[in-house]
Amino acid sequence: MSFHTAYSDTGLWGLFASVPYNKVEDFCYELTQEWMRISQAATETEVKRAKAMLRAATLFSGDSSQAINDEIGRQVLTLGRRMTPAEIDARINVCFLILVTIGGREGVTRLLPMALSTGMRHTPGLIALLPSFLQFRPLTPAW
Repeated sequence: MSFHTAYSDTGLWGLFASVPYNKVEDFCYELTQEWMRISQAATETEVKRAKAMLRAATLFSGDSSQAINDEIGRQVLTLGRRMTPAEIDARINVCFLILVTIGGREGVTRLLPMALSTGMRHTPGLIALLPSFLQFRPLTPAW
């Protein structure tokens, strides 16, 4: 399951997964390869599918008063105001392939990854994951 949390000055993006202990390294490798592929070669079809999924998630996230209040709180903390449903839909509509590619390159290839695991002794260290992330990384630092 993937997640994204926006803050006023930064954001957090990642993935939760449950993987057999003997497949963790393979999973991490495939995951980093897919993230790199999306950051460089996403298709229009993938972007349309992601937009539809985001719309559905947004529509169904208001199924309780607590969920609605959580969303209002996130918007106020992030934007300083509450967005209307029409504004949310308009923001989703302006996502095009070029923006996904630019955002992917910024988020995947220019930032250092962080790995966290719980309940496992056989988790590959971050050093084992870095080659997958660094292969498309620019030679100059982002800062």
